[in-house]
Amino acid sequence: MRKSSRIPVFCLLLSTLAFAPLWSQEVRGPERSKAGEGGLVVGEWLPLGNEPVTVTAAMTETERHGTIQLVRGTIVDVCQKRGCWMVVSDGTSRMRITFKDYGFFVPTDSDGQNVLVQGIVSVQEIPEDLAKHYAGESAGEDPDEIEGSQQVITMVASGVRFE
Repeated sequence: MRKSSRIPVFCLLLSTLAFAPLWSQEVRGPERSKAGEGGLVVGEWLPLGNEPVTVTAAMTETERHGTIQLVRGTIVDVCQKRGCWMVVSDGTSRMRITFKDYGFFVPTDSDGQNVLVQGIVSVQEIPEDLAKHYAGESAGEDPDEIEGSQQVITMVASGVRFE
């Protein structure tokens, strides 16, 4: 090996050793998951101290739509392909939750898990093809039963904390 070709290899080795402590640290953000206080967190950290509301309250208190809310509920359905959406319920109401910028997912086997979810709740009109797409990824919905566009109350979540 020529002496000049050894220099880049040596530099690469040296930088690997110098930055190894940084690589071993947990990174907070939408691309990482971390077990912290209260359990697994996916997406952004949830604020501590905010009082969560029920799914029903988040859906019916329309003056809060368009603002960031902290909602407590139980996962009753999850996208079975990737975990790229979930449906959360409080026993009375159900709300579909997608994830900000498609930046994180939840485990596909998380049905029945209690969660705190932070995000923006809004009323949306989803076209028939998207509603059928969601039903096709669900464990318990039949896409053939959906006709026409659907008006739904949904959340785009920035973070999920499993309790």
